[in-house]
Amino acid sequence: MDERAYLRPSSDATLAFLVVPADTLTLARVFYRRTKAVAGVRRLARDPQWRVEHSFHFGFMSTGYAWTTGDIDVDRYLGLWIEAIETAGAVERVDWDRYFAWLVRERIATPRDRREFDRHFTDSVRQTATPRPGIRIARRWPLSEAEDLYRSGRFVPQVRVAHDRIAELLGR
Repeated sequence: MDERAYLRPSSDATLAFLVVPADTLTLARVFYRRTKAVAGVRRLARDPQWRVEHSFHFGFMSTGYAWTTGDIDVDRYLGLWIEAIETAGAVERVDWDRYFAWLVRERIATPRDRREFDRHFTDSVRQTATPRPGIRIARRWPLSEAEDLYRSGRFVPQVRVAHDRIAELLGR
C-alpha cells in the first residue's frame, strides 16, 4: 500500500480519511496485479460509508498533473486497468491526441480535461506524459458526526479502523 494517507474536510460538509493507492505508474502496476487488493477495493466501493473513485492523471518525473474528471464506473475502470496495466507506459508527444481521445471514449476523461493536459504538457517542452491510473479511497463522516466522535474520544479509533481496513484489503 502507498504510504500516503490524508485526513481532510470536503466541500460537502464531510471529513474524509483518504488513501490514494496506485498514484504512480509503478504503484499502479503493483496494485492492478494483486487480484485480492482489487477485489477488496471493489467491496469498499459497494459500502455506503466509503467512496471509491478514479484518480487518473498524468505524471512527469515525480510530479502529477492534469487530473481527469470522467464519469467512468469504478468497477469498469478497475477492470480496464487490470487489462491495460502491462502495456501502460509513457506516451510520446506524437501520440497524445490519440491517447487522450481513448481516455474520452472510455469516459476516464472529458473533452474539457484536455485544457489542463495542454497547459502542463502540450504547451511545454515535455516530450512524454506518463499515465497514472490511480484510485481514491475515502472513508467519510458527516462533519457533525466527526465532531461528536472527536469530543467523545472515539474519532481517532474510527480513523484507525478505516486505515486498518484499507491496509488489510490492499494486502499490507
